[in-house]
Amino acid sequence: MSNRRLLGLRLEELAVGALLLTLLLIGQQWSFALYRLGFVMLWLVVLAQIVISNAGPGAAWKQLLAMAAVVTATLGILVAAGIAAAPLLISLGQG
Repeated sequence: MSNRRLLGLRLEELAVGALLLTLLLIGQQWSFALYRLGFVMLWLVVLAQIVISNAGPGAAWKQLLAMAAVVTATLGILVAAGIAAAPLLISLGQG
């Protein structure tokens, strides 16, 4: 690897640092607002980490954006399927 570090590797290091920050924000006991910020950041950073790790350390911006679109579409489909299945599951539970 040359002096110029790979984009994916830099982003992965940034994401790991952000994950540590979110854990500190969630673990602190003084401010509920900081806890909420840490919780939201945790979800966003985990999604970013999924994209970055699947794209690989040598990924270009195009690859990262394409992977982000795939992850977003997959999550959207899963959420939509869960919403669509909720009435059926409720009716099964009511007997």
